[in-house]
Amino acid sequence: MTFEEIFIAHKDKVYTLCYRYLQQEQEAEDAVQDIFIKIFKKKDSFRAEAQMSTWIYRIGMNHCLDILKSKRRKQEFYRLVSHLPFMESKMEASRTENKLEDKESFERIQKCILQLPENQLSVLVLNKLEGLRIEEVAKIMNMSYKAVESLLQRAKNNLKKQLNNASKD
Repeated sequence: MTFEEIFIAHKDKVYTLCYRYLQQEQEAEDAVQDIFIKIFKKKDSFRAEAQMSTWIYRIGMNHCLDILKSKRRKQEFYRLVSHLPFMESKMEASRTENKLEDKESFERIQKCILQLPENQLSVLVLNKLEGLRIEEVAKIMNMSYKAVESLLQRAKNNLKKQLNNASKD
């Protein structure tokens, strides 16, 4: 397959995957571009042991997880420096916006999902949001079927706990 054929065949699925992880259109579009640049650079290293879609999902999933890690580091940094006098007004405005957003139940659910550990987040996104079968998720994540089932169950349980805690707040 040519790179153009690969792009045409997989761009929509990659965008959907990115959007499910990142929850913002522009970020998802940027991520898709970055992912296909990686695919282009690595296409010669693709081994036909797995399906190309599995390989592409793996690259996409890892890229999105890297973006989320970076976001979490930035959020942690802002949380740590929020006590500094020059940051107070900016932080207060940010907190007010977050409170307004948290009123929406959909956003609260998305927030809870994104707080799951990476492997649980990935299993949940790939299986429940992307609609991939557990066998496909296992291949993408290089795990056994049973391990994916277990992670999926833990993700569901953790999500329930987080949603219960969020509703108490």
